[in-house]
Amino acid sequence: MIIIFPMLTDDSVSTNILPGICKALEKFLIIYELDAITRMTSKKVLTIGSKMVGAAVLSGALAKTKKEGFDLLEQTLIKPNPQDEFDREQREANASQEEMKKRSKTAVKNVLDTMKGIKDLATSSLYMPFDSSLSLEPTYVTATTTLGTQLLGIKVIPVPVKSKEGYSLANYLTVDSSLNFMDTLILRLETKIIRGFWRLCRSLRIPYLKSRVISGDPQKDILWASTFHKRFVFCLLNYSDITGNEFFRNVGGVHKLHSLGWNSFVIADDVNKRAIFCMKQFHGLCSSVPYQMIYSSIGGEASKVYDKLEDIKKSASPFFKTSVNSKQIFGESKSLFDNYLNDYLNRIS
Repeated sequence: MIIIFPMLTDDSVSTNILPGICKALEKFLIIYELDAITRMTSKKVLTIGSKMVGAAVLSGALAKTKKEGFDLLEQTLIKPNPQDEFDREQREANASQEEMKKRSKTAVKNVLDTMKGIKDLATSSLYMPFDSSLSLEPTYVTATTTLGTQLLGIKVIPVPVKSKEGYSLANYLTVDSSLNFMDTLILRLETKIIRGFWRLCRSLRIPYLKSRVISGDPQKDILWASTFHKRFVFCLLNYSDITGNEFFRNVGGVHKLHSLGWNSFVIADDVNKRAIFCMKQFHGLCSSVPYQMIYSSIGGEASKVYDKLEDIKKSASPFFKTSVNSKQIFGESKSLFDNYLNDYLNRIS
């Protein structure tokens, strides 16, 4: 079983870091979604074995109960004693009580045995290899059950984002994080209703709507969850498209984005060579990881390959030039000028 997770990606993000971020997200999914993966594997095993093993466990338990019931009846039959009618009735009453107790214990034991058999059938042990490559193969784990060993792979694939002209992926996040209380409630209710509609279409298996492919539109793919991948769509944006650093320091703003329907997102900072992971499981917190540490954690020669690619990229360009959004430059310059002017006015007043 291979599970695909799309990631809407800005075109301005360096292609050298994409494999490392995808591999980091794959490992993140395996670690943080371990319970969901175990449930998926166990559900598949139970589905496959329900007619073979599961039915055998249940039918065996019922047959055992039936046989033991007849044995108990035969054991509890008492021959009548014509000499003492009172003693015979007393013994029959005591035997009936003992019979009921034994039947109750037997029924409880059979139910427990049946539940234990189903639990053993669904139990899985997962193993993930430490070293992994950056080729087309996914990050995989081997799940071992009573029916054998299965392979479960996780693959994150970048998809170019298709946003409106003049809008970047960062603009969507910035606008939604700055909404006031009423606008947030309205957008959250609207998103919930639209997601419910698409969930109904998938459950009813309506043609052309049950398995929509990724369109590249952040609103349709992420907020509305209208595709086959449901709400499990990541997004990767460029740090240079974000004005100022307060966006990541505002824990409430990031948490608001997740509550509005945005899934986990990653920001690539090509200037400082770092990736900022704002995962939904972090509850509004963001973790910054340098590019070198991302490739070093993969193992093998991944870090050296990344260094060589960066050297080739630098040697291919006439100047060591990094493109930065003009809004960020003028926005930070205006902020610095305003701070300097306020300090000067405070000193002379």
